[in-house]
Amino acid sequence: AVLAHTAMAERMKNDGLTFSTVGNLGLELQLYEYAQKTGNWGIFDSYTDQAYDSSGDYWKLTADGNIIFDGSKNLYDKDGNLIKEYTGSGGYTDSLANVLGISYDAADDMLKKADLTYNNGTFTKKGVDAKNNDDIVIKTSDAVKERFMQPVQVTTGTSQRSGKSLISLAQNVWNGLKNEADNVYNKLSGLFNTKKDVLESVTTQIFIQEETPEQIAKRNEVKQAKELKQALETNPRMITNAAETRFAQTQLALVGGAYVYGGENPNNPLEGGTDCSGAVQFGLFTQGYILPERMTAASFINTYTTKVTDGSIYPGDIRALIDAKGKITHIQTLIGGNIRVNPSGDKKNDIDNPGVINLITSQLPSSSAIYRLDMEALNKYYDPSRDITSGKLSLDQFYSASRLIAQYRFK
Repeated sequence: AVLAHTAMAERMKNDGLTFSTVGNLGLELQLYEYAQKTGNWGIFDSYTDQAYDSSGDYWKLTADGNIIFDGSKNLYDKDGNLIKEYTGSGGYTDSLANVLGISYDAADDMLKKADLTYNNGTFTKKGVDAKNNDDIVIKTSDAVKERFMQPVQVTTGTSQRSGKSLISLAQNVWNGLKNEADNVYNKLSGLFNTKKDVLESVTTQIFIQEETPEQIAKRNEVKQAKELKQALETNPRMITNAAETRFAQTQLALVGGAYVYGGENPNNPLEGGTDCSGAVQFGLFTQGYILPERMTAASFINTYTTKVTDGSIYPGDIRALIDAKGKITHIQTLIGGNIRVNPSGDKKNDIDNPGVINLITSQLPSSSAIYRLDMEALNKYYDPSRDITSGKLSLDQFYSASRLIAQYRFK
């Protein structure tokens, strides 16, 4: 089915027809065209496995944006369409927090306000089983509703969704867009006289803004990360230890992005970012290392790295921060010397209050514990057909295209 609709889209494109490539279709066209040119359909097949799913019901999002318990841990809409898959190993509260992009405490508070009690594998309210019970609803916040509810058709000067302005809709025009202008112009009919007015309005309201010192610093940091990433292409380690060096490049590509506690895939808009353990595992995922489970920072270090004892530091090594009890609490990826990629945040940083993935250049503490990727352990899970970094598709192309995917999942 994916192959058929992508082939049809390519024919429309070749015939000069205008249509939207926002969502999965943009990446599907790129991967389809790449497969046609090279004869390698592995990446297209892998993408299809990741982006489309037909598994059963779990947490269910109702038409008004609230939640009904469906017996397991994924999030579906009222029609059974997958919205967000839970890939963690926690309980129902953790899964609810993850799929809604909120903190664990916020999810726990939602369940308490719904007067739900967990017992024998299900939730009950005053003795009544909540599973698939439309009368027992878990109410969500306005922010959650705004994130998951579908936008309504715009027929007047203000959006009917939460009384908001049309800025967010117009921003989608600019970001998606030049092929999207016709579609958006029809939606905004009566508000603007011409398509030119639409784009000028978007530009005025979104882009003509004075940068803050924080924004300037972030932009410079992202630029530095790109330069470091490019420099690694000619690093001797790219010949002798390519996998570890390309791993360092995947981490540099995340600089400037959002830190979201529990996040696994920064390109999934429903997750909005990644945390320190998610960052390293997502980087390996883009290299074709499909690990069997999502791990904490400590579990990852103990399973897939070896401790460096000779004082050496190479691109792709990992620095672990250890507390007084000897527990690993945070990890950073080393690029060389003192430079390291640092996903900065903690449990309070959810999708609505993200931290940032930054670049640190200050002196590396002498007490740092340094670990190196254990390629023998990782190679057990290597799938070359999913390796985005090996020259089949450039990493920059992958990051650019995958941001268009509405429901791209870390798998």
